[in-house]
Amino acid sequence: MGRRQWGGKPATVSGDGTISDDGRYIAFLSQSANLVDDTFAPFSVGIYLRDRSFTGNSNANPGGNPGGGNLGGSLDPGKSLIGNARKNRLVGGKGNDSLSGLGGSDRLIGGAGNDQLLGGAGRDQFIYNRLSDRQDTILDFTPRQDKIVLTNLLARTVRGGYKGGNAIAKGYVKFQQIGNDTQIDIDRNGKKSGGLTPLVVINDSSIASLRQPNNFVF
Repeated sequence: MGRRQWGGKPATVSGDGTISDDGRYIAFLSQSANLVDDTFAPFSVGIYLRDRSFTGNSNANPGGNPGGGNLGGSLDPGKSLIGNARKNRLVGGKGNDSLSGLGGSDRLIGGAGNDQLLGGAGRDQFIYNRLSDRQDTILDFTPRQDKIVLTNLLARTVRGGYKGGNAIAKGYVKFQQIGNDTQIDIDRNGKKSGGLTPLVVINDSSIASLRQPNNFVF
C-alpha cells in the first residue's frame, strides 16, 4: 500500500487503510515524503489514495479532503485532487492533473504534465520546483493575494546559480500577453539572449497586474 508507481519504499509507516465498496481504491494515511515526486516533504500526516486498477500504485483524491492537510498523487490523465475550506496541500503527479483547492489558503504543486490549477478562495500558492513542471494553466490567480513560488525552480535553472533578488528585474521571469491571458516564461540566461522556456498561462490576466514582485516568491 505504501509503494509509489515509479518504485521505492515509504520512508515511514503507512497505515489506517480503508477500501472502497467496489474494491478499486484504498485510502490511507502516511507521513512518508517519498510517495509523490515532490521536493516538499509533508508537514503532517498526508491522505493518499491508491487506485488498484493501475499497475503499481498511484495516489488520487476523487472525493475531496474532509480533514484538510496533504493530498498527493501520481495521477493519470483525467484524475483530480479536490480540497475543502481548510488549508490544503495538493500535489499532482506525472499526468495531466486537475487540482482544486476550493476554500482556504492552499498550496498547489502540479508537477509534470499539462495541469489545470484552481486555488479558489484564500491566499493560495502555486509552487514550481523545476522546468519539467511547465505547461500548466492557473485558472484563478488573484494578484497581490495569491503567489507563484519559484524558489527551487530558479535555484535549479539559472545559469551560474540564482543569487536572489527581484527575478523580474533581472530578466529571469518574463511575460507575454496571449489574448485575455498572460504567459509566464523562465529565462535561465536573464537579460542575455536565449534560454527562454514557457512555464504557465494565467487565465484572464494582464501583464500589468502580474508584473509585480509581490505576486511571486523568488
